Amino acid sequence: MSRRALLLAIALTCLLGCFLEVPRLEQLLYDARLRLANRWFPKRIGMDQRIVVVGVEPETYTAIPKHPVFWLDLYAQAMERALQAGAIQVGLDFLPTYVDPGAARQFARVATDFPDRIKLIAFWDAQQKTIQAPPPELILPLGVHNLALANLSLDQDGVARFQQLDPLRTAALYGRQDWNFLASSLSHQQPSRVWINYSSASPRRISFHDLLRGPQDLKDSLVLIGSRTRLDQDLVIGPQGSSMFGVDYQAQLLNTLLQGRPLRPFDGRLLLCLCLSAMVLAAARLSRLSLVGLFLILLLSGWLAASLYLLVAHDRLLTQAPALLALPLGCGLTTAWRGHCEKRLLQVLSGYVAPEILQEMLAEPAQWLRSLNQRREVTILFSDIDDFSAHCERESPEQIAAWLNEHYQELTRIFFAHQGTVIRFVGDQFMVLFGSPRSLAEPERQAVKAALAVQARMVQLHGFHRVKIAIHCGSLLLAVLGNDQKREYTAIGDEANVAARIQGLCKQLGQPILVSHEIQQRLKGQFDFEDQGRHEVKGRTQPVQVYSV
Repeated sequence: MSRRALLLAIALTCLLGCFLEVPRLEQLLYDARLRLANRWFPKRIGMDQRIVVVGVEPETYTAIPKHPVFWLDLYAQAMERALQAGAIQVGLDFLPTYVDPGAARQFARVATDFPDRIKLIAFWDAQQKTIQAPPPELILPLGVHNLALANLSLDQDGVARFQQLDPLRTAALYGRQDWNFLASSLSHQQPSRVWINYSSASPRRISFHDLLRGPQDLKDSLVLIGSRTRLDQDLVIGPQGSSMFGVDYQAQLLNTLLQGRPLRPFDGRLLLCLCLSAMVLAAARLSRLSLVGLFLILLLSGWLAASLYLLVAHDRLLTQAPALLALPLGCGLTTAWRGHCEKRLLQVLSGYVAPEILQEMLAEPAQWLRSLNQRREVTILFSDIDDFSAHCERESPEQIAAWLNEHYQELTRIFFAHQGTVIRFVGDQFMVLFGSPRSLAEPERQAVKAALAVQARMVQLHGFHRVKIAIHCGSLLLAVLGNDQKREYTAIGDEANVAARIQGLCKQLGQPILVSHEIQQRLKGQFDFEDQGRHEVKGRTQPVQVYSV
């Protein structure tokens, strides 16, 4: 690609990578990354030993015959047991709706004996714009400040990946307007938003009915009491792909806060720009598409590995969707542009240069396309068949065509072997450039060697075996002429006319190869030249000095 096009491609892909956002894809990639991290590195984040979940298990319903609606006295008894066993705080992840007088008195006694160590949940009803709170009989002894919201922050697909913890401000209820959330109230931390760092470990669990039966060692623990049965439908879908109970979700959130290890977004735009630039450069420079594809796969694999490493080692979330979309897109656009340049180059030069040179040029087609239209110092060779018209009179058209085809194949092979560019083949005449479009160290030497090889080969062939060749050098304008239907790469300038006129002297002087004075001076001592004098040629005011080889 040209430098300008390359810079433009890099700029466009970098802008694309920086501003491309695909939330749904990012969420799926986040889920997959967290699953891999927890599967391959199960000990990357442990569970805080202070967290204890007291679960209402399916067996609890069998062990307690009373209907759960009337369990308030049992909840009060379980909280009292936990606090007496040394728990720092107890959170009840259950919203009581029915309170009988006896249960209310029992709850009030526990709340009075352990002030500010019990948390009940409330719920913000976004549709009704109201707070659903426990009955006043429980709030009065407990204190409204010991209520906490149990609302979840779910993505559009219903998965709990983060939790919004900014205090929610509502209309006054029992004199309170600012409401915090259950996990933050238990941990006494108030971040605004937390990406939950899910642990593969589970908190310590105790069955609700086991806690009621006897004392447990709960010293310095934070106890969460809630349902762990699907009958209550208190389920949360996590990024692991499976559902968890609401109380277990609260435990994961509480663990993230207690350990101070929330997942933090990592701004990888600079890194992505570097990767995109490398991808565009690779797509523009590598000669084979398979290598470009391999580089793209390695780059994407490296990005995914880096994002997994940052998650495991540093709890950082490196965005993945922009990279996974922008890298292949940038590669595709650059490859498409390169393919367009290759197509144009093939249209112009196919058949003009040797196949191996053309393959070399296709490695950077845009650069070679720019070089096709410029003035350069080159060596030009003209060749035609001696007495071609006489041959056409004596032989049949079919025989002439067969000889011309053989003549063309043999000379083209020789010129290509000496790195010549066949500019024109009209009838019996060749026009060949040495030193364009690919530069050569000694184009004059290659041209003379090619001329000698042609003369040697002609002796071995039947048909046309006398060829006149002229060689000259100078500054010529190399240009691509034509339109989309037909293009021609040609050389324009007075030096081309001089070479053609020198070829006209071959028959007059009886020499198969003639070179100009400029060629002779540059190759003096490398070949045996014989001075053939100075001669007037058409279109030139000064005589032209020529030499035979």
